[in-house]
Amino acid sequence: MTDFLQLFFSGLATGSIYALAALGFTLLWQASGTINFAQGEFVMLPAFMLLGFISLGAPMLVSFVLTVLLAVLLLGWVFKRGVVDPLFKYGMMPIVVATIGLSIAMRNGVRAGYSAEAHPFPSLFADKLYNIAGVTITLQDVGTFALAMIIVLATQAFLARTVTGRAMQAVAQNTESASVLGINVPRMIFYTFAINAVLAVAAALLVTPTYLAKFDMGEGLGTKAFFAAIIGGFNNSRGALLGGLIVGVCENLASAYISPCLQGRRGAGDFYDRDPVQAARPAGQERGAQGMKLLNHKMATVFTVLGALLVLVAPQYLKNYGIYLLTYWLIFIIATMGLNLTIGYAGQKSLGHAAFFGIGAYTVAILMKAGFSFWLGLPAAALICFAVGLILGFPALRVQTIYLAFATLGFNTAIWLVMRNEEWLTGGTFGINNIARPAILGYSLEANRPYYYFVLVVTLILSGLLWGLLRSPWGKAFRALRDNPIRAESLGVDVRNYTLLSFAIGAVYAGIAGALFASLVQFIEPAPFVVGASIMMYLMVVVGGAGYFLGPIVGAAVGVVLPEWLRDVPGVANWYLPMFGAAVVVLMVWLPDGLLSIPDRIRDRRAARDASAARKIAAGVAATKRVGAAS
Repeated sequence: MTDFLQLFFSGLATGSIYALAALGFTLLWQASGTINFAQGEFVMLPAFMLLGFISLGAPMLVSFVLTVLLAVLLLGWVFKRGVVDPLFKYGMMPIVVATIGLSIAMRNGVRAGYSAEAHPFPSLFADKLYNIAGVTITLQDVGTFALAMIIVLATQAFLARTVTGRAMQAVAQNTESASVLGINVPRMIFYTFAINAVLAVAAALLVTPTYLAKFDMGEGLGTKAFFAAIIGGFNNSRGALLGGLIVGVCENLASAYISPCLQGRRGAGDFYDRDPVQAARPAGQERGAQGMKLLNHKMATVFTVLGALLVLVAPQYLKNYGIYLLTYWLIFIIATMGLNLTIGYAGQKSLGHAAFFGIGAYTVAILMKAGFSFWLGLPAAALICFAVGLILGFPALRVQTIYLAFATLGFNTAIWLVMRNEEWLTGGTFGINNIARPAILGYSLEANRPYYYFVLVVTLILSGLLWGLLRSPWGKAFRALRDNPIRAESLGVDVRNYTLLSFAIGAVYAGIAGALFASLVQFIEPAPFVVGASIMMYLMVVVGGAGYFLGPIVGAAVGVVLPEWLRDVPGVANWYLPMFGAAVVVLMVWLPDGLLSIPDRIRDRRAARDASAARKIAAGVAATKRVGAAS
């Protein structure tokens, strides 16, 4: 009982820090619809700012004030004006992807520009222990919990009892009504971003003495704060406090009583430590229709033919790693084709695609380990993913948009925990090795080049099937479901069945990709299937162009090939991941609909220019007629 109480009180201190970050999550969501996946890095960066000022000889209080001012400028004003404001009108997807890129750039920028080592950080509280009825409590835990609670409650009091706070809540509830009432909406939204920056500095001040200042300290913190915000209610800032405390206490108790052997092993944020290839290296509403038309365009046809010739010929001139990289790229094309169907064509929100990717990989690995053939494991992976995808689709019938994304994110986490903890089935973090590559009619695909061409053939077959599906009545039904579910239902589209099918078919593609992935790397463990992997797949779809048929090809190239290419560019070896993250942010700000929206944007601008010229000519003709009539 004594150990339980000690863990409980320590969990309250940790949970109070999660509550600070979670409160920032909820405030940003309420004020601007922003889901900031860089929230953990928003805590990490002030920690290094504080450390920098302290190392220059500034007292702690002065360092804190300077860090707050700098954080409000960079994490408040610059973030709002440079990232959120340009993307706000395009909805949630571009903002999510931009903050993912921002997190990659910030984390790896600190690693490359400052240090990859952990640095000690001075504590606000003395190193004292108190023994109360046999329970040992540190002054650090007591002080952290008390100070965090004061900050959270003070924030709540500010929002509830001051004129400015009530104005901010009015903006969060309805910006149009608030504007009619004379509230300065842009200013109130900026105040929200500024408060989030101050909360991040406070969290950094409290968490860093225990966990040290390190470039990746924000990964786990951001993930847990995100779950705390979900548990407390994303629309309820008061719930962030309760959610944070629940997550902190449960984390401590679970680590002690459920799986102590797992402490220190990789967490759900490891995917971002490395680029996507290194992580698995072996030992608008009419965009869908626009994307289908894109293939009929002569220029697009030429590029498609040239690309096909390139993927056929290039492996003959590449070394083993180059062939491996292209195979990896093809596998992610397959996976993101399924996700593109789910979010780009059917309009659903999913952050759990890596779970299906992992189910496919583990299905093949487990069956082959038991003595079955790859050719049995591949269809088994597809069927299991289809069934699980149908089940996951049911929440989409009741919840939509961001809440559906939360549900799929929780699903991904649950599947990942099974992969990590059920060692009797999955091997746990030790994984499953010696996964053989298949053979066709006695011809072995063990070498990299034959296996590449096998994956290429599978990719082409699945692309053809998806192309036919999208041109069929099913494809039209998916796009109708995305554009307007109510209108689609009134036109006879079975919304329930097509919603379920969008998840199930997308899951099949991910499962097949996972099966191919297992044979490619020949060793699997839970790390490639974490929530971060789902977020990266989401990034690939949006960057390429959600709802464009060729979007997954371009997006997977950006997510898989681009980081590797940057890594080999002379002079940027240490900066390739910061450059990649920054490129994603800039791309989203410039092209929120993805790279394949460039032809549409050019066409729209040309049409607008022609329309403007036509209006000027018409106005000139009308003026001439009036002059003639007057004379």
